[in-house]
Amino acid sequence: MKKAALLLVLAAMLVGSVPALADGMFYWPEPLPAEIPYQRALLMFDGSHETLVVQSKYRMSSSASGAFGWVVPVPSVPEIASIEPDLAENLFWELETEARPRTTSLSDYKGIVAIICLFATPTALILLLACLASFFSPSLRFIRRHRGIIAVVSILLFVPAIYYVWPRVVMSRPGSWEGYRFLMQEEQVGTYDVRVVRTGEAEDLIQWLNENDFQFDDQDTQVFDDYVRRGWCFVMARVDPIHSSDGKVITEGLVAPLILRFETDAPVYPLSLTATAGQDIQIGLFALGEHKWQNDGRLGLEYAGEVQISALEEVCRQAVPEPPTGCLEVANLPYLSKFLGTLTPAQMESDLVLTPAEDDEPYRRHIIRW
Repeated sequence: MKKAALLLVLAAMLVGSVPALADGMFYWPEPLPAEIPYQRALLMFDGSHETLVVQSKYRMSSSASGAFGWVVPVPSVPEIASIEPDLAENLFWELETEARPRTTSLSDYKGIVAIICLFATPTALILLLACLASFFSPSLRFIRRHRGIIAVVSILLFVPAIYYVWPRVVMSRPGSWEGYRFLMQEEQVGTYDVRVVRTGEAEDLIQWLNENDFQFDDQDTQVFDDYVRRGWCFVMARVDPIHSSDGKVITEGLVAPLILRFETDAPVYPLSLTATAGQDIQIGLFALGEHKWQNDGRLGLEYAGEVQISALEEVCRQAVPEPPTGCLEVANLPYLSKFLGTLTPAQMESDLVLTPAEDDEPYRRHIIRW
């Protein structure tokens, strides 16, 4: 019964054939077009266990017909659950709403005012300094005679910039203009077979790939061996292609989310296996904890601050076959950090490990739209 429930959970997750996603790796019998869509994930760490909620967009060739395999490495044997796609949509909508960047458009009247003030502010500052200098320099007779008017004009130019323009226009840090966008689309799920394997060598995994005629190479094998040396285990799934009611292959959409909870010393986002696909990957990662998180610089910080995500409690209540251990407790973790970036294969050769930030200073990225 427990095995059957586990199979139903992963069936909801694995609905398409793509070469790779940011957490794990897909394998297929025949080469497919290199379509690497985005992935959204929520990572929650309570000090000893990580709970990872992952939802991916898939894209597959309309001519694909054979089953494909999905392999995800994790540091320890995980608890596995899932939720309905509409509940996941609510969760990630709330997360994205909390962490959305502040935006200033320079194409409307506010943008015109902003540009004028950007030029007016240094001019006003120079005039104010000239007024002060006129008290000490006899050569500034014109300024001295009209410094009252000049001072008033300077202040009128300077004050709007302080209270309106600068807080909205100055970008705290560089980044993408558009930010992270999600496709709100659901698709039918399919059938599969799944195993969770922890072994002293990668032979079981390689044998499984060979039995199913899934393509892999020496680079994949090297990564398998590295995870085995570190004592990690593999979640392995075989997924049959999905067809709509009229018999056509469903080629694109958002899969139902997968929830993995596992023991780990530090919050980690597996990347090494993904690097073997040889493609750039866009990664958007939300992370909840007691305090602010940071990474090694590979992903840019989009948001940091205290939040209360109401949809998380509903996620825990409706997770099937049953909520992961301690789900409600991690749902109340107070501090949210959001990271975003597009990584090259070289940047994904090691897993992404989050560490506590030096402080809990809030941050929100600012976008200027022209």
